[in-house]
Amino acid sequence: MRSKTSFFDKAICLNFIKRFWPLWLAWQGLLLLMLPAQLPSLIASAARYPKDVYYIESVNRTILQGGDDVAIMAFFACVLMVMAMYSYLYNSRSCSMMNSLPVRRETMFVTAFVTGLVPMLAAELISAAVTAIILPDHELIAVSHVWSYLGSAMLATVAFYGMASFCAMLTGNLIMLPVVYVVLNLSAILAEGGIKSVLNQFIYGFVYDGMTLMNASPFAAVISRVCVMSESVPIPKEPGVAGSQIDYATLYRFEGMGLLAVYSFLGLALAAFALWLYKRRNMECVGDVVAIPVLRPIFKYAMSFGVAFCFTAIIFSVVFERITSGTSEAVAVMLLLLAGSFLGYFISEMLLQKTLRVFRGKWKGFCVVAIILVAFVLGCEADIPGYERRIPDADDVESVEISYYGVCELDEYENISRTTQFHRQLIEQKAVNEQADMSESIVIRYYLKNGSDLARMYYMADEAAQHADPNSNIMALSELVNVPEAVENRLATDIPVDSRYIVNAYINSYYVDDEGLNQYTEVKLTAEQMEEFYNQCVMADIHKSHLGHIWTVRDEEYYDLLTTVNVSFGLVDEESSVYEYERNHYYYDFNIYMDAERCCRWIEENTGIVPVSLREADPNQLEWDQDLIGTRAISSSDGPTAIFVTDSEILVAD
Repeated sequence: MRSKTSFFDKAICLNFIKRFWPLWLAWQGLLLLMLPAQLPSLIASAARYPKDVYYIESVNRTILQGGDDVAIMAFFACVLMVMAMYSYLYNSRSCSMMNSLPVRRETMFVTAFVTGLVPMLAAELISAAVTAIILPDHELIAVSHVWSYLGSAMLATVAFYGMASFCAMLTGNLIMLPVVYVVLNLSAILAEGGIKSVLNQFIYGFVYDGMTLMNASPFAAVISRVCVMSESVPIPKEPGVAGSQIDYATLYRFEGMGLLAVYSFLGLALAAFALWLYKRRNMECVGDVVAIPVLRPIFKYAMSFGVAFCFTAIIFSVVFERITSGTSEAVAVMLLLLAGSFLGYFISEMLLQKTLRVFRGKWKGFCVVAIILVAFVLGCEADIPGYERRIPDADDVESVEISYYGVCELDEYENISRTTQFHRQLIEQKAVNEQADMSESIVIRYYLKNGSDLARMYYMADEAAQHADPNSNIMALSELVNVPEAVENRLATDIPVDSRYIVNAYINSYYVDDEGLNQYTEVKLTAEQMEEFYNQCVMADIHKSHLGHIWTVRDEEYYDLLTTVNVSFGLVDEESSVYEYERNHYYYDFNIYMDAERCCRWIEENTGIVPVSLREADPNQLEWDQDLIGTRAISSSDGPTAIFVTDSEILVAD
C-alpha cells in the first residue's frame, strides 16, 4: 500500500500544547474579561430599570465593541503565539533537534501553524458562546451581534496570525520577529508619512493632505476604520398596534467586516508563502537578522531610504524649520537625507554582518543611495515633475476653496478665474515669499469637474514692503477673499435663521475706560429678536458695508470701521436626529462695522449698546498691535464661525 503524506504530526502538536498552554489560557481569560464579564452588570441594570432602554442598548453596543477590541488585541496576541510556536527556529540546538526528526518540513510548519491558531479561534468561539448563553430574551437585543463579534475576532486573528507566521520566516532572530511584524503592518503609512513630511519642508506649495495608503497598513487600518456605528430609529411602544405612541431606539452596527475579510485572505496567502519559504529556508541562519539571502540587499536599501526620510522629517522639524528658507531648505534636507541614509545603510550592514567593522569596502552601495537622494532633492527643487507650476484651467474647475482665517468658497466662473490668476501670482513671487521673516499661510483647493481635487499651501510674505505694494500677494488676496460671493458664503447659515431653530443669541461689546480697564456689556436676545436682526438688518447691510470682510492688512480704515460689537447665535437642526442631544448644532459669530447702518441702528435701539469704532473704544489697540506684531497683518475674525456637532465628533469651520 502506498504511504500517505501527512501535513500534521500529533506528537509534535502535543509537545507544543504541553509547553505553551499558558498562552492559550491567558488568551481565553482575556477574551472572557473583555466581553462576557461586562454583560451581567448591564443586564442587571436593564432588569432593574425596564423602562429605560439605555441599558439594553448598551448590551448591543458592548457586544459589537468587543469585536472591535478583540480585533486590535489579536494584533499583539498573534505575534506572541507565533514567537512561541516557531521559537525552535531561533535557537541552534532546538533547530537542529527539530529538523533531525523524521518529519517533512511541510509537516513541521503546518503543525506549528495549526497548533497555535486553532486554540485561539476556539477561545473566541467559547467567549461568543458564553455571551450568547447569558443574554436575556429581549426584543431589543440583537443576538446577531454575537455573530458579528465572533466574525470580527476570528477574521482578525487569522489575518494577523498569518502575517506573523510570514514574518517568522524572514528572520532568524527572535527579537527581530516582532520588529519585522510591526514594520510589515505599518510600513506603508510610515513610508508615505516620511516622504510627505520631507517634501513638505522644501517643495513650494506642497500640501500634507493626510494618508492615502492607510489600507496598505493593516493594523493602522483596523484601528481607524473598524468601529461601531449607531443610528436612531422609531419604534412603536406597542408593536403592531396602529396609532400607538412612537418611541425611539438606537441601533448599532459593526463597520469594517469586509476589510477584516480582505486581511484574513491576505494572512492566509502570506501563510502559504511562508510555507514555501520554510521549505527553502537555510536552517543555519539562526541568529541572522535576515534569514532569506535574497532579501538581504532589499533589507539594507530599505533601511537606508527609510531611515533617511524618517530621520530628516524629525530632525528638520525640530532644528531647521525656523531657520531656513528657499534654497537653504533644500540644502538642509539634502544633508539630512545623506546623514540618515548613512546611519540606515551602515547600521543595516552591522546587523547583517554581526560586527561593527563594516566601513571598509562597503561604500559603493552607500554612494548609489547618496546619488539617488541627491538627484531626488535637486529634481524636486528644480520642479522637474512640474508640481510647483501646475495651475488648473478655470474651465476645468467646478469650485474652489481658499482657507485663510476661515474657508472662502467660490463657485462663479469669474471668481474661479481670479483665483487661478492669484495662484499664478503666488508662484511668480516664490522667492519673496520663501525669504520673508513674517508670513501668513493660505491653502487653495480646486475641485475639478472630473471629480478629483488639487490643493496647494503657501506662506505669503506679510511685511511692511508687501503692505505698501498693491501688487503683493497679501494685497491681492484681500480683493479675492472679499468678492461678493465670498462675503455671502461667510455670512450664510447652514439652515434658515428662524426663531424655531435659534438658541443662545447674544450681542456683546466692550470699551476701555479712563483707567485703562475693559468694560464689557452683554445682552441676550430672544429668538424672535435674533431672527429679525439677521434677516432684516444683516442681510440688508451685507452688500452695503464691510460685514463679512476679511482684512489681510490692518490699515487705518480697519480701526475706523471695525466696532467692538460682536453678534453670536446658534441654530439647532431638529431634523438631524430624533434625540435632542444628537441633533446638529451650528454656532455663528461675526463683528459689526460702522458702515452697517441698519445693524448699528437696530443694536442701539433694541439693546442700548452704541456701536463705536475700535479706534474710539480702544485707543491703545493700534499701538498694542504694532508693538506685538510689528507691521505684520492679522485678519479680523469677521464672518460666522460654524461648529458642526454630531454624536461622535465636533467639526469647526470658520
